[in-house]
Amino acid sequence: MKFTLLTCALLMTIGAHAEPGAQGGPSKLRALDTDGDRLISLAEAQAGAPDLASRFNAIDANHDGMLSIDEVMASQPKRKVRFTRDMQEDFAAADANADGRLTRAEAEAQMPIVSDFFGEMDANADGYVTNEEIRAHAQAHGPIHIVRERGSDPAGE
Repeated sequence: MKFTLLTCALLMTIGAHAEPGAQGGPSKLRALDTDGDRLISLAEAQAGAPDLASRFNAIDANHDGMLSIDEVMASQPKRKVRFTRDMQEDFAAADANADGRLTRAEAEAQMPIVSDFFGEMDANADGYVTNEEIRAHAQAHGPIHIVRERGSDPAGE
């Protein structure tokens, strides 16, 4: 059974919206680009996304009369998003010597959330954290979620 615990990637920002309430993000924007030039003209916006067309001039940061996907995405308000990562994959990547347990240094290098809660998770105080100890901590305290503003640095740097 896969168990999810950590949240930190911003992969879901790919699903950011072209218009408030619209679904599809960049793929919807690409669909608006009917002439295939990788830019959205005012006419293309008017034909496929009236709300986007109404904000066209405000979004057109370089005032070239065309919208790039980057301009549209940058115009979106920041929202809080939450992501859950696969704990087993993260643990395996962090376990440098593949011994089935993490030292504090391994956790600091690859799993900062585990590092932050290392003392709590190391139930037997042996200086290592195992998958089982992380699961037990999550069951006792609930999963750890990092909520970030969309557009903030996913690495926290």
